[in-house]
Amino acid sequence: MLRLFQITTGLLVGLLLLGAAVWLLGDGSEEFEQLPLPPAMEASVREGLSSGWAGTPYPDPQPLPAFSLTDHLGQPVDNARIAGRYQVLFFGYTHCPDVCPATLLHLGRARRMLDPEQADRLGGVLVTVDPARDTPNRLARYLSAFDEAVIGVTGPEEEMARFAEAMGVGYFQVPTDDPDGPWGAYTIDHTARTFVLDPDGRIVHSFPPFLTGEAMAGDLRRIMNGEEAS
Repeated sequence: MLRLFQITTGLLVGLLLLGAAVWLLGDGSEEFEQLPLPPAMEASVREGLSSGWAGTPYPDPQPLPAFSLTDHLGQPVDNARIAGRYQVLFFGYTHCPDVCPATLLHLGRARRMLDPEQADRLGGVLVTVDPARDTPNRLARYLSAFDEAVIGVTGPEEEMARFAEAMGVGYFQVPTDDPDGPWGAYTIDHTARTFVLDPDGRIVHSFPPFLTGEAMAGDLRRIMNGEEAS
């Protein structure tokens, strides 16, 4: 109950913070600490900025960078392991107060809004940016509160950093005022964009932070039906 309360409270706080950020900064489209994307991926993102989609299609899909890490059950996980179905992949961590639980909740809602055949073809991958705290056991306990299709991924710090950089994802620690509080001694500011992979393991789409389950489901339905960016 305490964990669920913390997740729910964090989500509400995060939504309030998002509203404040939009008011202060405009449309909120810029992401904090986004590293430069690989050139081919960046070109595809620019080409895919189009109306009618909640997220951003990638007309020139790029392969997911190679990785070999560990899932939340302590089993090896790599590109081949997550291929064969659509995946919603994002970087986050279990002490995250806002965007990470929001993404997981919205992803779960999106899967429930798809028809059963499409939902069976969709999985989720949470790649931690906090491997020091996010052990497989910690990830397993955390993910048990969300959709069962999501797996957690962790590993050595240097491997996590290499994979994140290859994806254009940045992150850094921010000390907290209350080391004994629910978020521990530090939080992590990180790129919050979510990536959609096709069954061939290519990055075909991305979602901005805090996108609703309804909006996710709309784009995912179109992607699975073979619709391309116009």
